[in-house]
Amino acid sequence: MPDTPPFVITPRALSDLSAVQYRFATVRRAAHARDDLLIVTFTGSYGVGSAGNGDAAAMRAVIALGRRAFTPAGVVLDLRGLTYEWGDMMADVLNDAIVARVNPAVVVSDACRKAMTSLVASELGEDPAAWLFGTPDDALRAVDAGTSRTRPSSP
Repeated sequence: MPDTPPFVITPRALSDLSAVQYRFATVRRAAHARDDLLIVTFTGSYGVGSAGNGDAAAMRAVIALGRRAFTPAGVVLDLRGLTYEWGDMMADVLNDAIVARVNPAVVVSDACRKAMTSLVASELGEDPAAWLFGTPDDALRAVDAGTSRTRPSSP
């Protein structure tokens, strides 16, 4: 048997892809006690154009982790602390946050509002007013309303 080179193990972390930080929170409305909504907060700086591809990959992985771990009925992405100027891979981040046909609501600030508005309108072909919100409460109400539309009716 010929000698094979040894395997080279390289430890990896999401921080290898991106310096963007994240945290999770869940929200439960008493009237819908079985339905948690997930808030994923991202902070830091998203790279401009293709320099943001690693950021998008890490953010997508975080959203997948949150969806798997917390099984939410809907997702709010809080981007108020994220500087975002341009990069169309962000559209994949938004698409990955869709749960059971319920679009995510995105909380924006001046650090990302202009670019997110352009992204939603141009890349997704959607009305930014249906996706982008100025406060977490407005975003939560929008996602909660979306989950109510997809929830089966009681007999």
